[in-house]
Amino acid sequence: MVGGLDVSSHLCGQVQISGGESESRVASFSLIPQSVAQLDSFESAPVTIDLTLFRPGQTATYRRFTGRVETVNFNPAERLASIACRDGYQERIKAIRSAAEAAALTGGLAVSDQKVMAWIDSDPDPVGYFNNLLQTMRGCVAIDSSGLWQAIPWNIGTPSVSFDDSEIMDSSMTLSRPDRADVPESIVATLNHRFYRLHAAAVHLDWSCVSRYDMVIDGLPAAPKSMIMSALNNASGWLVKGEVAMTEPPVGGSLVQVGPHSVSYLTSSQQAALTCQSFTAWMYRRWYQQVEVRYRVTVATGGASERDESITANIESTFDAASWESTPTAETSNGIYAANAPVVSVQKTGYEGLKAPWPQINRALDHYADLTPADISISVEYVVAKALHKAAAGARKQTIQFERPLDPRWEIGSVIGAHAYGVSGVGQLVSFKDSLDHDSGEAVSQFVLACPKGNSSQTNFSSSIVLPLPDVQHNFGMYPLSNWFGASTRTLPNPPEDQLVGFLFNVQPLSEATFPAYSTYDAAAPVYNQQFRIVMPGIPANVRDPLVIDQTITATINIAGSGVEVTF
Repeated sequence: MVGGLDVSSHLCGQVQISGGESESRVASFSLIPQSVAQLDSFESAPVTIDLTLFRPGQTATYRRFTGRVETVNFNPAERLASIACRDGYQERIKAIRSAAEAAALTGGLAVSDQKVMAWIDSDPDPVGYFNNLLQTMRGCVAIDSSGLWQAIPWNIGTPSVSFDDSEIMDSSMTLSRPDRADVPESIVATLNHRFYRLHAAAVHLDWSCVSRYDMVIDGLPAAPKSMIMSALNNASGWLVKGEVAMTEPPVGGSLVQVGPHSVSYLTSSQQAALTCQSFTAWMYRRWYQQVEVRYRVTVATGGASERDESITANIESTFDAASWESTPTAETSNGIYAANAPVVSVQKTGYEGLKAPWPQINRALDHYADLTPADISISVEYVVAKALHKAAAGARKQTIQFERPLDPRWEIGSVIGAHAYGVSGVGQLVSFKDSLDHDSGEAVSQFVLACPKGNSSQTNFSSSIVLPLPDVQHNFGMYPLSNWFGASTRTLPNPPEDQLVGFLFNVQPLSEATFPAYSTYDAAAPVYNQQFRIVMPGIPANVRDPLVIDQTITATINIAGSGVEVTF
């Protein structure tokens, strides 16, 4: 039927129909058009081809093709139109409008992973996206004789029919083995997941000023609170966690005995409010480390080729690390609430101004940001499914091909047995070709069966992974905060610079006539720039530099089939 008209009586030459896995079904025939109008009507016309088989007392009609005219070639000398037709396979794929619609066409036999192969609404690529899906299918797709889309699993169980020598045309039986390149020794499937490992470390600081006796006999200054807070707030890469606990010197006077003299040391309330006698504080630091986990499995395919095939996919956690490490608000050092705290008591962490997540102190956490463990598992399934498809497709290159009298009963995916000429196997129909010659009367169906050597009746897989856990414990040690005397007999000539942490000051020469000089003053000793110096520890390379972790994918691969037996 072409364009709704029965043209059977006008056919001449051959009618051919062929189809295969994940490809268009095509048909071709020749006929004698009855008019110019009829010839013109053939263009893009809908086509159906039905075959009717007759035997004594029985008639059976099978639809073998549904599609449209693709091309028409007319030979005016012979008044013969040669028509080529195709089903709607390609058009159906191009009509895909979403990832869900593409996945639906695979009938749940493919792994759809938006992290590895994303559908982009602003720039869709339905053909490319669907072809990627096909590479993860545990089967194939095709449009059947009636024009209906089918998702066909690669399952090979009990055959619907078995043909022997009497039903197979002489000399048409052929056994084909896979090419060496089709079945490698193994397939290595790898998922690379890049994300950030978030680290947090805390160091406890404490400091006490020198005694009043030292202040008197050496003329030492007191440490201003502002100097200490400036040093803490400017420690590179480190933040003050919570509030600094400072003690002030006692208000009032005290007598300090210096030799035969008693010296009065006075501290006013105004001075005490600006001066630190001792303090304790926690310094907090956090940073990110780029981590790449390579989830990997090796699928042994048993091929003779020593080459290994590789399948690799990449996913990455989207995370604004720079923003995460940004300087906190004033809430870090000060209370969050000046007044009217919320009714529900919230225990302050001391770094409320920083963005979540908050790793445990001196520990680390693996932050997947926009990914979940389920997302990672799906991506692992994607690479394993791709390896399975490649392994199964290679094994299915072992085929049995034969011809028999025209037999339109079988669709792509039908399980058929063939036992003839010393070759015996059960396989799945992967392609066919029907030929009907009106001149000779020959009517033949050619079948190709995939008969892989498998380990199951179903092609499927299972996979699982264990996410790596960061086994990190930070223990940042630093030199204790102390008091460093400059211009003094106590001054070290060449102290290690990193150890110069705490209050750095200088002994003063005496300016009053009562005392000729402070007892420890040394004009030749090194002099410090008066400051409160804090040198926080650096981050070790092993928790700072990019890290690669290898993790094993636990997978089970099943390929449907039992192989082929050959006897001589």
